[in-house]
Amino acid sequence: MLADAVDVDLAPLRRFWHPVAEASWVADSPVAVTLLGESLVLFRSGGAPRAFSDLCVHRGTRLSLGWVTDDGCLQCPYHGWKYDAEGTCVHIPSQPADSQRIPPRARAIAYGCEERYGLVWVALDDPMRPLPEFPWFDDPEFHTWSKFCGTREAGAARFAENALDLAHLDFVHPGLLGTHGDTIIDPYDVEVDEGSVTMRSSKQSVGSETFAEGHETIYRETSLELPYTFTLKIDGHRGTTVIWGLHHPITSDRCALWRFESRNHSFDVPDQDFIDFLDLLLPQDQTVIESQRPQMIPVDLTEELHIKVADAGAIAYRRLLKEELGVTYV
Repeated sequence: MLADAVDVDLAPLRRFWHPVAEASWVADSPVAVTLLGESLVLFRSGGAPRAFSDLCVHRGTRLSLGWVTDDGCLQCPYHGWKYDAEGTCVHIPSQPADSQRIPPRARAIAYGCEERYGLVWVALDDPMRPLPEFPWFDDPEFHTWSKFCGTREAGAARFAENALDLAHLDFVHPGLLGTHGDTIIDPYDVEVDEGSVTMRSSKQSVGSETFAEGHETIYRETSLELPYTFTLKIDGHRGTTVIWGLHHPITSDRCALWRFESRNHSFDVPDQDFIDFLDLLLPQDQTVIESQRPQMIPVDLTEELHIKVADAGAIAYRRLLKEELGVTYV
C-alpha cells in the first residue's frame, strides 16, 4: 500500500466536495461509504441526504448497521441511541422517556452533504471551493447520460490526470482514439486559472470515435478542476460532446469513477452505443494506470520525468496541486 511507503497527507483534500454515491443508492436504509480513508454513513432525513462518521459515540458501533426511524433519525443497532439530522443524540432507550439525561457530548460527527447531478457529495471540512459545475446537465439543447464505472486500485489523481495526457491515446487506445502512425504531439495551449488547468488542442480523428465522422479534425478543450474533476469538450462536424469525469477518493490509493456525457447531436443514436464505446476505453486506461507506481501522483516535478510539450498539461496540474494544496502526493 502506498500509505505504508511514502508520507501521505490527505488533510487538504478534506476541504473539497467529493462524489461518494449515486443518489438512488441512499434510500430507506443507511449506506456505508469510505472517503479519504474515513468511514461514513449516508442516510436520508426529511428527504435530504446526510453524512455522519460511521461511529456511534456510545460504544463505537457502526451506525450504517442501524436504520432510519420514521421521524428521520439514525438509530444505532447496538443500544438504540437515536441521532437527529444534525447528529445530536435525541433519545437513549435505556433511560425513561420522560427523564432523558443525554450527555452534551452525545453527538455523531456530521459532515457537509449535498445532492446534485444525481449524486451525493460530501465535504469533510469547510469546502474551499463550491461544488463542481456541469452546466450541460440542464441545458435543453444537450442530451446527457451518466454511468458509475466502478472502483480502481490507484489514486484518484492518476485517473484525473490521464484526461490531460494526449501522448497515451496512440498507444493505449489505437484504432479508437489514436493510431501508432501519428504519434507526434504538437504544442498546445495551456491555461492555469484559479483552481483549474485548461488545455486546448486539435487532432485528426481516426474515424472510429463516436463523436466524429470519418477522418476529420476534432478540437478538444480539457479542463481539470482541483482536485480530481475533468471536463472534456470535443467539437467536430457532428456537433459538441462534453465528457465529465468525477473521481471519488476512497483511500490514498483506491478510487471510484463516474462519467457523464452530454451531446447536442446524434439524438437518434441510443445512449448504449456511446456507453459501449466508453466501456472499450476505460479498461484500456485501467490496465496501465493501475500499474503506475507510486499509486498517487508525486507533485514534486523531480520525482518523475516530463516532456515539455507532451506533458505540458500534466506539469501545470502538478504545479497547481503543489501550490494550492501543499502536499507531496495526491
